[in-house]
Amino acid sequence: MFDLETVATISGHFSIVGWVLAGVYQLYVSALDGTADSFSPFFLVGYVVGDISNVVGCFWGSQMGFQKIISICSLVTDSLMALQFIYFRRKQSLQPRRSAALLRPVAYASMVAVSMASPLEPPSKIGGSTQQLLIGQSFAWLAETFYVGAVVQQALKNYEKKSTGAVSRLLFIFDLFGSLSTLLTIFVTSRTFGSTTESFDFLATELPYLVGAALCAAMDVVLLYQYRLYPCHLVVLDGYQTISVEPPTKYGSI
Repeated sequence: MFDLETVATISGHFSIVGWVLAGVYQLYVSALDGTADSFSPFFLVGYVVGDISNVVGCFWGSQMGFQKIISICSLVTDSLMALQFIYFRRKQSLQPRRSAALLRPVAYASMVAVSMASPLEPPSKIGGSTQQLLIGQSFAWLAETFYVGAVVQQALKNYEKKSTGAVSRLLFIFDLFGSLSTLLTIFVTSRTFGSTTESFDFLATELPYLVGAALCAAMDVVLLYQYRLYPCHLVVLDGYQTISVEPPTKYGSI
């Protein structure tokens, strides 16, 4: 019914949507909570540094169009999450939370940018010098190392606190969706080449992203399982005391 390039393009767009929704929705939930303490600082640092490395790796390594779009969108949303974390850490008193409304335009703008993005070019034209591709792939491995390390740190933080805090499980559901879509896109695309040699060369170039997406997907499953193991508590600062309360039902069940 669909040719392989069409399937690859569709799954690539699904991957973009998954990664964008993951970051934007968590920004919205953290704004509602007024806290980002449920995140491990290493998780956020790992994601931002990984995003920077990923942007370099994608553009220097002549990666597919959907990977370049994801790298930029992820850098924007993860940087905003890191800034949000710093802001709430510095904020010592409970104040009316009006920042959630300000994030809605960010969500809309991100989705419009994705929908208006140019069609994903077929990756059959992998160009660039050998040195440039080597640099790009080195940064890709660095990015995936930071990504996997970040989710491991978050899982360890949840384990130590025996709670998933105010981190929405939808963050990891969308992450899992994005990782699986990325894997599907790469594998389907590898079948569009005219020869087996070209297919293997393409998969070799995409190896960091294959390994990273597979490991991140596995860790997302672990993190989602933690939502079944641990209660979801929010941390609310009340003067000088920290009180643990049950989350409101409007987003606590998500």
